[in-house]
Amino acid sequence: MSIIEKIEKAEKKMDNTELSGVITLSKKLVSQSKIVDDLTSALKEETKKLNKIQFEDLPEMMNELDLISTEIEVDNQIFKLSKAEKYFASITRERKPFVIKWLRDNRHTGLIRNEIIAQVGKGKDNVAADVYAYIEKAGLDVTREENIHTGSFKALVKDDIEKGKAVPMEELGVQRVVQATLREVKKW
Repeated sequence: MSIIEKIEKAEKKMDNTELSGVITLSKKLVSQSKIVDDLTSALKEETKKLNKIQFEDLPEMMNELDLISTEIEVDNQIFKLSKAEKYFASITRERKPFVIKWLRDNRHTGLIRNEIIAQVGKGKDNVAADVYAYIEKAGLDVTREENIHTGSFKALVKDDIEKGKAVPMEELGVQRVVQATLREVKKW
């Protein structure tokens, strides 16, 4: 066997070895992807079950027993079981004008965050500074965006409801839920 034949044979062997490694890792990739997909699906299903217990079954049972909180023992650990009202807000693009009007009408303008954005381009810091100074001085027509911090909005709505004020929850995109929670009681 000539040196050229030996080199060609070594190259083929190396190509096959490298290719078999690619094939082996590709099979592992497919297998691992399936495992992750299965676990992701299982996690979604288990999360649904958890939410049903936490937001429906247990709060309903606690309501029937007129129970707000108690301590329970599970596997030799003490937990405090309690229920509380929670508020979730979804300020969609369609709802935002109504929410902003409601905030203004109810003197909650401090929650409205105003943003004025102008694209100047990269590397033009001096132009950006000049444009900003000019806008400040001249009252130009610029794009203005109004936003609301969801956490602050939820807290405001909860506070208004607790004060007995009329709050149009559906129109504002606010949901009230009762949540049961368990917290481990620390032993000292």
